[in-house]
Amino acid sequence: MNRKLIILSVLLVLALTALACSVGQSATPAPLSGGGDGGGGETAQPIEQWASSATASSYFGTTDRWSPDQATGAPDTDECGDYDTAWASAISTGEDWLEVTFDTAVEPTEINIYASYNPSAIVKVEVKDTDGAYHTIWEGEPELVDECPTITTFSVTAAGLKAKTVRISIDQSNHTGWDEIDAVQLVGTP
Repeated sequence: MNRKLIILSVLLVLALTALACSVGQSATPAPLSGGGDGGGGETAQPIEQWASSATASSYFGTTDRWSPDQATGAPDTDECGDYDTAWASAISTGEDWLEVTFDTAVEPTEINIYASYNPSAIVKVEVKDTDGAYHTIWEGEPELVDECPTITTFSVTAAGLKAKTVRISIDQSNHTGWDEIDAVQLVGTP
């Protein structure tokens, strides 16, 4: 599959996911209408942003290949496989974490994780608020995912929380091979 078709497919999935998440959920901000909200103010529009920096408990190799920085910016690993354009931990059978930071603190509504190889090891997703405290938004057992590459979406319902850092914990003991993360997107309101 060529790169343009994959990018268009990812954008379509994101648009459909955003549309599906906004239907019937009062926590999702409504789009601005011509008349505002009737009270003189305007409803804040969601911000969608890619990670701008990253750190991790470990990574494979000693160069930029498979480093945490590979999980910043928009997805750039076009197909499923062991590519050095995604973050990979030092060993393929342990527990590790990837922490990504975004430019703008938002009240998170959604986190999208793009995994490009063996996407079956996420066990915890946390956000770090602007005071430095971590808040778990999802925790569970590693789940087998057949589709690859894949986008896993986590909804965030922590009202009033402002954050610009996301920590993803993985446990790779449930499969053979690295779980590689290509990109992380944070969606929220200012």
